[in-house]
Amino acid sequence: MGLPKRRKCVLSLIYDRVWLLQNSFHPVMRLRDKCHRPGGGPARSYGQPQTPIDRLCATATLVGKCQAALPQLRQGTNPLQLRSEIPALLLCLSRFPQGMARQAARRAPDSLPVQVGSILKWGTSPLG
Repeated sequence: MGLPKRRKCVLSLIYDRVWLLQNSFHPVMRLRDKCHRPGGGPARSYGQPQTPIDRLCATATLVGKCQAALPQLRQGTNPLQLRSEIPALLLCLSRFPQGMARQAARRAPDSLPVQVGSILKWGTSPLG
C-alpha cells in the first residue's frame, strides 16, 4: 500500500468515526416554523431535539434490516471511545509526509502506526 493510499485509509477512518459520532450522539433541533412578528424580528419555533439517526428511523423511508441496523449500531458504540480515537487518528494523519507538522516530513513511515492498527479492530482503543 503506497503512502497516499495509507493517508486515504486513515482519513476514511476519521470520517467514519466523525460520521458515527455526529449522527448517533449529537441531537439537533430542527426549525419547524418561522414567521414575522409585526414590529419585531422573526419568531422561530423548533421541534424536539433528535439525533439524525432517530429522525431517519422515525420516518417510513427505511425498510427491514436497515431500520434495525442503525439503532443497533448506536447501541454497540461507545461515544467516549470515539472521542478519543478521532484525535489519535488526526495525530497519525499529521505524521505522514506533507502532513500538518514539518517534523513529520523528516520521518519516513514504513507502515501505519500501531495506534491505527489497534483502532482498525473495532472495540479497542489505543488510548486505553
